[in-house]
Amino acid sequence: MILGLVSTRSSRHRQSPPLGSAWHRRGVRSTGASWPSSWSSHRSSRPGAFPALRRPLSLCSGSPSSGTSALVADYFLTHFVGKVATIRNSFTHPVTPHIPHTEPITTLSSFKILEDSDVLELVTRHRATTCPLDPIPSAVLQSISAELLPYLSSIINTCLICGHVPAAFKTARVTPLLKKPSLDPTDVRNYRPVSLLPFLSKTIERALLNQLSVFLHQNNLLDQSGFRTGHSTETALLAVTEALATARASSLSSVLILLDLSAAFDTVNHKLLISTLAEMGISGTALSWFVSYLTDRSYQVSWKGSVSAPHPVYRSPAGIFTGSSAVLYVY
Repeated sequence: MILGLVSTRSSRHRQSPPLGSAWHRRGVRSTGASWPSSWSSHRSSRPGAFPALRRPLSLCSGSPSSGTSALVADYFLTHFVGKVATIRNSFTHPVTPHIPHTEPITTLSSFKILEDSDVLELVTRHRATTCPLDPIPSAVLQSISAELLPYLSSIINTCLICGHVPAAFKTARVTPLLKKPSLDPTDVRNYRPVSLLPFLSKTIERALLNQLSVFLHQNNLLDQSGFRTGHSTETALLAVTEALATARASSLSSVLILLDLSAAFDTVNHKLLISTLAEMGISGTALSWFVSYLTDRSYQVSWKGSVSAPHPVYRSPAGIFTGSSAVLYVY
């Protein structure tokens, strides 16, 4: 738990009590307790409001139920851990990525403090996806975010300025999802893990991502289509098609190599990633944030009411949750 507030230009922040204080906890509880009645009256006037709250929160609700009663969360955990370990053990030695040895145009040693308006936009503009680890549904948080805004701003700004990610934001709930409906639902090998992260954790990542993307664009360090605004699978295919057509028009030969990496994000080497960020020009508390983000992470597998024991990611210094936007962007 983060104690204390960040000193910002907002007088409302300076007047707020410390996060984690008894006053703060009582305020959050009272807000949550008074919400159902106010939301019920709001819903009666807007029957279509908050449709996500009427849907099951678990991705497993659509999974096949017949023949899967023998499966438990621990079986999936053993399979997911073993699969990644097998792939990592097949690596002979880590490959050092090639980073051009040129001085960056700009450097990134710290992150800027966000205004309340910035935080409000981050909270409300994204789709409300609730994680079982969230204390309240994210749609509820979005509807009352104006009341909680000083606290949300303080939490996010504290994480960015101190270069620290609280332990509560580094835990994921993993849900097995059948890869194809035609596959045998009783075989754990036919499932892929889907990581669900707390809503506030993803909000902090988005706050960082906005500043990180500016730095990467200024230094022309991006050569990918994934996780970039204005880029998608379509734009990548168009670029490849254009390159092939141009080569053919010039009577040149072309070779296209496509790779499908198994458990790609699960095998990201943390030390290599941190060293790559440092080579790019990221340092100080900005680099400390990434180190903290990758340290002491854990996850649990949830399956039809059963939850596995927490498994620490740090036992093997590799792996990134697929629900994490900020680190996937630089990867």
